[in-house]
Formats: sequence, structure tokens, C-alpha cells
Amino acid sequence: MSRPWGKAPLAWLALLGVGLVYAADANPELFAAARDGRIDEVKSLLANGADVNAANAGGKTPLMSAAAYGNQAVIRLLLAEGADVNAADTRGNTALREAAAFGHAGAARVLLSRGANPDAQNGAGRTALMEAAANGKLEVVELLIGRGANVNAADKAGSNAITEASRGKHKSVVKALKKAGAEEPEEE
Repeated sequence: MSRPWGKAPLAWLALLGVGLVYAADANPELFAAARDGRIDEVKSLLANGADVNAANAGGKTPLMSAAAYGNQAVIRLLLAEGADVNAADTRGNTALREAAAFGHAGAARVLLSRGANPDAQNGAGRTALMEAAANGKLEVVELLIGRGANVNAADKAGSNAITEASRGKHKSVVKALKKAGAEEPEEE
């Protein structure tokens, strides 16, 4: 059956990094409960054998789903049950990147306290700090700086966190990055 709008909406969502849950996922109920912060349901599903590190077709895990929505209690539970804090999806994005991109400082704090790598780079070379800076998420930027994130790490396009914050006109983020020693990358 053909849709009148074609496949374009799904392609745009994928490009935007929106975590979709597919019917073929190992456990769509766990993904949905983690995303929605339904901790009792997450506990029940795990107690009944759900795989805490199950990945969907895009490689996203329940931990990434919970992080993208800032569900700290679910994040703590999943980590206590053995979720891999540094697991990456098919694009190389981690739970910390998800939390940072959406400005969930509390979720990022929990992930960092459990060993999340603040300098993990995805397939494009982007870090959680770059994502937080690009989106003007000052609290997350300050948290990542405080946890030792490399303020001058560059992605494959040559951009770094200060470049991203400047593009977005996030002056308070630029100021925080400069205070931490960030420098504009040199033009080639």
C-alpha cells in the first residue's frame, strides 16, 4: 500500500535523530515504558525477562529512549539492571548525547555519574557537548564542562561546540565555552 506522502516524513524524522520504535523491536513495550517514564511497568518487564540492552532497528536502547525524554528514575533503574551506559546506536549516538541534545541536565548528570563518556563521538564526530551547545542548553553545557568534556573537540566537518553555539546565537553558551578555554577552529 502506498502512502500519499511517500516515505519523506520518516526520512526527515530519521535525519533529525528522532528515536522511533519499530514493530520488529525486541521489546517495544520496554522502549515505550522507558520513554514515558512508567517505572513500575519497566520494573515488571525487566522482572519478566525483557532485555535491558535490547536495541531497535536503529540501534537505540531503552536507556537512550529514557535519556531522550529525561526520565531519571527509569535511567537509574535501567543502569542498576545492567544497561550499557556507553552503548551507541547505528549512528554512534549514546544515551548521553540524547539527554544533552534535549537539555535534560538531570538525566545527563545520572549518566555521567555512572560512567558515560562525555567525549564519545558519533559517526559524524559530534559529541554531547556539541549537541547541547547547538541547542543552547546552557545547564547541560556547564555540566559537561565540569565533568571534563573536551571543549575543543571537532566533528568531521571541523566544527566544535563554540562554532555550534555561535551559529545558534546562544551567547550565554558561547561565554561559558570561552571561559572554559574553547577556541574557534581555524579556517582551512
